Amino acid sequence: MADLLATRYPNYKNPAVTPGTGAFLLPPSSPYYPQAFATRYGINGQPLNLIYRDFANGPRLTEDRADTLRAVAGFKGDTGGWDYDTWVLYSQVKVRETLEAGYPLYSKIMPLLDTGVLNPFGPTTDPNALAQAQAATFTGQDFQSRTSILGLSGRASRELLKLPYGPLSAAAGAEIRRETFAYDPAAAVRSGDIAGQGGNQLPESAARNVTSAFLEFNATLAKGLELDIAGRYDHYQGVGSTGNPKASLRWQPLQWLLLRGAVGTGFRAPSLSDLYAPQTSNVTGNGTRDPIQCPVFDANNPACSFQFTTITGGNPNLTPERSQSYTLGLVLEPLKDFSIDFDSYWIFLRNQIVVGGLGYPLILQNAQTAQQFANLIERDANGQIVAISQTNANLFKTAVSGLDVDLKYGLSLGGGRLSVLGDGSYLYRYVIQNPDGTWTSQVDKGLTSVGGVVARFRYSASIGYDYGAWGISLTENYQKRYHDAASSVTQVARYVSAYETVDGQLIYHPLEALQFTLGARNLFNRAPPYANYAASANNFIGGYDISYGDPRGRFAYLTVKYTLKD
Repeated sequence: MADLLATRYPNYKNPAVTPGTGAFLLPPSSPYYPQAFATRYGINGQPLNLIYRDFANGPRLTEDRADTLRAVAGFKGDTGGWDYDTWVLYSQVKVRETLEAGYPLYSKIMPLLDTGVLNPFGPTTDPNALAQAQAATFTGQDFQSRTSILGLSGRASRELLKLPYGPLSAAAGAEIRRETFAYDPAAAVRSGDIAGQGGNQLPESAARNVTSAFLEFNATLAKGLELDIAGRYDHYQGVGSTGNPKASLRWQPLQWLLLRGAVGTGFRAPSLSDLYAPQTSNVTGNGTRDPIQCPVFDANNPACSFQFTTITGGNPNLTPERSQSYTLGLVLEPLKDFSIDFDSYWIFLRNQIVVGGLGYPLILQNAQTAQQFANLIERDANGQIVAISQTNANLFKTAVSGLDVDLKYGLSLGGGRLSVLGDGSYLYRYVIQNPDGTWTSQVDKGLTSVGGVVARFRYSASIGYDYGAWGISLTENYQKRYHDAASSVTQVARYVSAYETVDGQLIYHPLEALQFTLGARNLFNRAPPYANYAASANNFIGGYDISYGDPRGRFAYLTVKYTLKD
């Protein structure tokens, strides 16, 4: 661009402009050159530096196809008092993406734009210019990825001895597996020549071996009192090893009362795609504000309304997640066919792996967050944002606690069976530790560091009736309202309304092994409630939050299920 300015436009009045790869120069000879605008600002006869999206070829269209393969073979039996089960597993997922329209090649579209034959301000009607734009478009497969697992597993169990109130049993198992990941982009993607693809992406491939083993003991200590103790060992090549114990206690002092509890630790290694998915550049939503360089909105300050570069993809420096968990439960069954479960849980997680890391709306929410997460923002010598890291990340410590409730009731009625089911979740606490050691609640907020809405309370309730081979059910789904991000203009806080939908199903069971299901989601076509763009900054979508509401509205489905008998 600098050479073009110097040779073709030596008197260009703004040589300091450094346009991005999506910028071009509209020549004064173009039939679409805005003479009145250029005259008004004293630049008539000068090229206009414009940023353009490929409107000439219409909307961007992509097709994603996923092919899955899963094969399992094994055998089971018993010998020497041991019941055993062994199997070999191979699974593979191939994903291919094809670009069908709207993705021009920089090497072809930029010279065409510089000729001025395309209208950057509206529709292009010249058939010859449209044909040239079409010829500059990339169509075809832009990448293919493949993940696979090949594993050998086995487990065995037996009763070891008789105790006064029941048996002492043991179980043991082990697994070895090979995991692979490969990403193969097209040549145009490798060179970064496709507009809208976020820069160049290089091929990636990785593989690792995983070994695991567990040992478990179960004993009845007293009448109605059962203890289970287990331990597990895992080794991930290139990640590390870990051992995790677990203990649970189950006590049923009365026929209608059950108490239970468990304590244990957990471990989750980052997947190969978490580690090695290709890193690419993208941009933030339109009008993103840098709260450091733009403390007060100023339309003439580009830091107040800009699209900043983001870097997304894998992170080879990820470490495993580790957790501690505690549960206490109570089951009541005061009447036949009526039960209600209460389960409280407390989970403490560190190094949580979050795909996409912290969302840029949270990082740039205000000056305090921009300083707090300054390590995720790359700035130039003048303090301007160069890029924001959105790669996969380990996000500090997390503490979650809550209550799950499950209700079941059945009643014979009119020759059939009436069923009422309900389950709900109430969060006591969901907090994430900040780098400075303070904790931030994620509950009932649209703008969270976990990438979606964490509603304090939600439930689903169903009523169904089965009569012979027929069955019908209705399900209500509910999520409570939450705090929305304040308007970027008025700064006024608001709520996103509670969201409630109803689903329905009709089931026909002509044979024991055959089932037809006709259903509909969101029967009353409930639209998602409005949310400010800052709270729902997901892929340029404004107006609603896709982590909370389903934009598809009402839709129907039909499934056919046939079960093969052993």
